[in-house]
Amino acid sequence: MLEIRKAQQRGARTIVIDHRRTETVRNTGAHWIGVRPGTDGALVLSILKVVIEMGIYDRYFTEKWTVGFT
Repeated sequence: MLEIRKAQQRGARTIVIDHRRTETVRNTGAHWIGVRPGTDGALVLSILKVVIEMGIYDRYFTEKWTVGFT
């Protein structure tokens, strides 16, 4: 929780993806995206698809440390 607050003070915006409003959402003012249990994986894959299509990832890191990313 402390690290989240520090990041927010530096300007980070936080999003919590969970099927319930957790203490993190209540105490940090994070944006909450409520998903049905078991659907978070589909949400992550759809976000990853957009990240890859838009090219908004660290290409150097992925080329050095991953296999088959793109």
